[in-house]
Amino acid sequence: MCAMRVALRHTRANISAVEKAGFTSLAEGAKVSFDVVNNRGKDSAENLRIG
Repeated sequence: MCAMRVALRHTRANISAVEKAGFTSLAEGAKVSFDVVNNRGKDSAENLRIG
């Protein structure tokens, strides 16, 4: 049996990432998936997908 640990962390999605994904806004609480990218020492959400 294999166990997997998943670390959850708070990641912020900047409006530019939302717009780059083709959306004009993102509702609070919307379910999204994304890639976490480290940029100059800060994690950010990129490649947002709704759903």
